[in-house]
Amino acid sequence: MSLRGLGCCDVSVTYYCTILDDANFFINQAKGLPVVPSASPLGDRYIRMGILCSWIALEEMLEISIEEQGLSRAARRMPLRDRLDLALTTLGRDPLEGRAFMEAREVRNHLTHPHANGQPASLEEAASVFDFCFGTIKNLFRNEVRVRF
Repeated sequence: MSLRGLGCCDVSVTYYCTILDDANFFINQAKGLPVVPSASPLGDRYIRMGILCSWIALEEMLEISIEEQGLSRAARRMPLRDRLDLALTTLGRDPLEGRAFMEAREVRNHLTHPHANGQPASLEEAASVFDFCFGTIKNLFRNEVRVRF
């Protein structure tokens, strides 16, 4: 999105994603809690929300990227991994590293498909998922993507 072709000065575009800001907020809130038993339920809630908001942001920004690139509507029906790889390679970027995607997805899947005796996600896992999603989002656009703190 540049006005260069109109004879005007260059205009830089910066993307903000509110739900990504929320993910960052929740993870930072979890980091700031004291390590006492009474704070544990709140910390677990912040961690869950940080993970889920990170993934929601990734899917939201992927849809925007697909639309901006003019990719076909059929791309929207592809599995998430395939849509991400299509959007990235269309921009001339490398496809996702499989291991990082699978690890981040596994953390999300433990939340969306819980096991009876599963352990809650850790703060480190939440931060890793956020970093993966944010890094991928930044690669989906030619322009800058920022998180507001």
